[in-house]
Amino acid sequence: MLVGGYPWSTVNITNFHQYGGVTTELLQNGEWWRIATSQLVHVKQGHMLLNVVLLFFLSLYIERSVGGIRLLTAWLIGGGLGTYASTLFWVPPPWNVGTGASQALMSLTAFCIVLARKGYSYPKWIKRTVVITVIANLALDLLFAGYPKPGKIIGFATGWLVGLALIPTAKNDPESEGITST
Repeated sequence: MLVGGYPWSTVNITNFHQYGGVTTELLQNGEWWRIATSQLVHVKQGHMLLNVVLLFFLSLYIERSVGGIRLLTAWLIGGGLGTYASTLFWVPPPWNVGTGASQALMSLTAFCIVLARKGYSYPKWIKRTVVITVIANLALDLLFAGYPKPGKIIGFATGWLVGLALIPTAKNDPESEGITST
């Protein structure tokens, strides 16, 4: 709103380096903090709102299942690599600024699937959230780009790998892991 003048305004992607977006050049200059900040800025506010709601539900489930450290790890690694990768593929400068939480969202989606595969309680609401997340992101990519964006694919793959590495197999008693089944 401060940049565009009204709540649903957009910012030209070429200007996002001023607000925390990431590019290869900025990382080469030592601005590594942009791996995190790039996930907090977004071009389209409606898409950002959808991401916030979906991130809330996925994060709630992950934190209750395996704790905040694993959640933060999946978020930062999957989101960071996905956002950075989105600057490398098919996007010429000056439009190669990585922004948004979609890559982290896809990372957490894959992480949730790994939780289910490792035996954690998988309530219906999280199943719906995972399906909505995948369908919404794929639909938006196909609608606006014509193909699934590589940053989201890398975010998903990274979340899957981080999940395989960090998630212990669930014990028989879901309550012992802090999981509530619904």
